[in-house]
Amino acid sequence: MFARTHVIRPGPSPRRLIPRWLPPPNGTEAEATHLAAPRARDLRHLHGEKRASGSASSSSSTGRDGGGCPPGSVRADGSGAAATKERFSDSSASVRGARKDGLMQKACSVQLLRPSRSRRRESWPQLGGSVPPQSASVVHLEEEDKYSCIDHSTSYLHVQSVRDFPIEKLNAEVVLVRLDSELLCNPLGSCNLSLERTVSTIKYLHKAGAKVLLVTSWTPVLQSVYPVLKSTETFADYMSSLLQVKVVPKLASGAAIFVNDSFSLSHKMLASTVGITRFCHASLAGFHFEEELMQLRKITDTTRRPFIAIIGGSNFLGKAPALNLLASLCDGLFFVGKLSLQIMNGFGIPVPSCFVEKNSTKEVLQLIQTAHNRNIPIYYPTDTWCLNNKNNNHEKLEILDSAELLPGWTPADIGPSTLEKISSLIPLYKKVLWIGPTGFDLTEEFSGGAAQLGRILDKASHDSCDVILVGSAACKAVKGISGSSSKYTTFKNASVVLEFLKGKILPGVAALDKSYPYQIPWNAIFSDSSQPLVVDIGSGNGLFLFQMARNWEGSNFLGLEMNKKLVVRCLRDVASVDKRNLYFVSTNATSTFRSIVSSYPGQLALVTIQCPNPDFNIEQNRWRMVRRMLVEAIADLLQPNGKSDVESVLLGMKEQFMTHGKGQLVVDDDGGGDHQMDNPFGAASDWERHVLARGAPMYRTMLRKVSCKITKDETQS
Repeated sequence: MFARTHVIRPGPSPRRLIPRWLPPPNGTEAEATHLAAPRARDLRHLHGEKRASGSASSSSSTGRDGGGCPPGSVRADGSGAAATKERFSDSSASVRGARKDGLMQKACSVQLLRPSRSRRRESWPQLGGSVPPQSASVVHLEEEDKYSCIDHSTSYLHVQSVRDFPIEKLNAEVVLVRLDSELLCNPLGSCNLSLERTVSTIKYLHKAGAKVLLVTSWTPVLQSVYPVLKSTETFADYMSSLLQVKVVPKLASGAAIFVNDSFSLSHKMLASTVGITRFCHASLAGFHFEEELMQLRKITDTTRRPFIAIIGGSNFLGKAPALNLLASLCDGLFFVGKLSLQIMNGFGIPVPSCFVEKNSTKEVLQLIQTAHNRNIPIYYPTDTWCLNNKNNNHEKLEILDSAELLPGWTPADIGPSTLEKISSLIPLYKKVLWIGPTGFDLTEEFSGGAAQLGRILDKASHDSCDVILVGSAACKAVKGISGSSSKYTTFKNASVVLEFLKGKILPGVAALDKSYPYQIPWNAIFSDSSQPLVVDIGSGNGLFLFQMARNWEGSNFLGLEMNKKLVVRCLRDVASVDKRNLYFVSTNATSTFRSIVSSYPGQLALVTIQCPNPDFNIEQNRWRMVRRMLVEAIADLLQPNGKSDVESVLLGMKEQFMTHGKGQLVVDDDGGGDHQMDNPFGAASDWERHVLARGAPMYRTMLRKVSCKITKDETQS
């Protein structure tokens, strides 16, 4: 649909009325009149600016920097224009990335408001992450990384869980839960607690009134081990007995919420763990997934020192990134299995050539150098049980010095002297990670060293040592040794941990909705945290918020933006001008809005969403940011009578708010029905300025939150 020509006649700027939902702006009413939205002739100089092929400040959160809205309100503007460089000056701007097609000729926006009673506050997630010090003030920050409240290297690990999702929103919803069939069928040893957490996830959803669909998978190998996996019918019967609820095997569709409780598949990109999230409005972690993810983050936590890693297995080249990370974190490394032969070769100790991974020599030497630079010890076996290849008597093993391996002898497992060395070292450490088998890829009959190492670590765990077991060999070695397995942290699937240590993104984790992991120190960043809060989602380069913060000192302003570089730049400017009513956070507001704003001490007065998504020319992207999860969070947290400002994009976003607002939102002002109402704030975003300078219309709709839900008939009346 093409936009109509929008002619702005020269003449005095229309008088801007002070929105009733915000405190009066700074200065007199006469001064406020001059803050009206700029006319096209005032922005004529924009046309002379150099244009680039793309926006250098595009925002992934909403893809722009936007105009204004009232408290308790959501504003969404949609524009094909790219962001401009202008930031704090009311009289100048430069254009970057102007679009060249017809979509450039129109823009749109939405605003929402809510009634004024205290809202329900939600507790912050307790998983991982550190809390910024309450005394920290952005004014004193000097280093670039300190301007961001979150560690972006692992920020994707902080996901939204069932625990933090509003329980009332689960009622009557179809919830699909992805399960780990092996975990369900094998509740032995350390898996007891894992099974309990998975069962708790299902029971919690069922009790909340959700229609629960259980999804899992198994291989022929698992079927041969666990008879309950013989068919979907037998598995359904087994789950019925486990849950004490009737489970019916059938095909199902129409899931609205996805819950992943199969952490062991996190390193794989599967339709049932990743693809499904595209069709659900919320994707959450189950209780088991949540706990496993928290324990995964603890592997790289170095607060418990000294920290030693016992590393076994083979394929040094494939594991090199993970091994180098451990070398940079640990206070000691003890290599066993085939990996130890590569380390010995790197130290110049004679090793039969048939056991040397010749393509990994460079990586071995690099790791040794890393350890040397950090002055940490590297240990390897002093003796090994070996098998004589000439005599096929597998019952006869001999102990050989590791440095004197003879041709015709194959290492089978670590020897007694090596185990004594480990036993003497472990008491010196407060944290132990064991990953990979101690043996040399022979059959289980030669794995006695693993069982003895398991007993050594079991004793250490009773002496207040943190023990982390990774891989089936390590988990099996300690299973059944002691009565309680809760003192261990276990990961049966080593692939998940290795991918994490290599620094790779885990698809199953990345596909879930995110939760902001830190508490924002509101009292430190704002001079008065009880003032009304205005949130701009996709704040871009901060132009709109800097104008608003300057004009409305009686309110606090928070920008949420995915582009970290833009946030860092905005925070630097906040510090340079000493603004104590303005702050920016780098985050994906679509999923973290609720967890961030719910902790604010005052009331949420206004939410603005302007020109969502930089890929405006791709139709399906134009309002993908405005998802049901975000709409519901805004509708829940806005104060009563709060508002929000959103021709095809505007209507699409408006429909989202009206549909998922569930009767809490009504149209307050549509600009006389043509969606072209004047900007009520006098603070125009760079996008809005550019659109008006081209003589194109800016579409805007005001939605107001009512204090109680209304019926469909009342809405239409």
